Amino acid sequence: MTSLESIERLREWSRLGPMVCKDLLDIADEIEREIAEKYMELPVDADGVPIRIGDTVRELDDCVPMKVMSLTFYEDCVDVNAYGMNPNLLLHVKPRTVEDVLRDFLDVKVYTSKTYERYADELRELIKEGEL
Repeated sequence: MTSLESIERLREWSRLGPMVCKDLLDIADEIEREIAEKYMELPVDADGVPIRIGDTVRELDDCVPMKVMSLTFYEDCVDVNAYGMNPNLLLHVKPRTVEDVLRDFLDVKVYTSKTYERYADELRELIKEGEL
């Protein structure tokens, strides 16, 4: 685990006086131990942006967005949505809005029952997710 900036500043102050410095260094070490025991760093996407539950991401070689529903932490890796996805091969994307769906719907040249069904399903999903 990398050291936190605030703890490093605490260590810098500890170098000012021999009596206080040992106590300050001990406190800094104790803080780092507590952080290491209780918290873990979030996985990051290909741009280094932390991935959280609820984010919308896509794979580097795919343009289909998906919502992050789960993060599974293993000893040597993190799995996104239980699909065996490596977070470093993902990118954050802006979630689709109702306006996006309607704009795409209006761009359709030939409307079929499948077209209506597809866009209606997407609007229902946005409603279910609380986006409407």
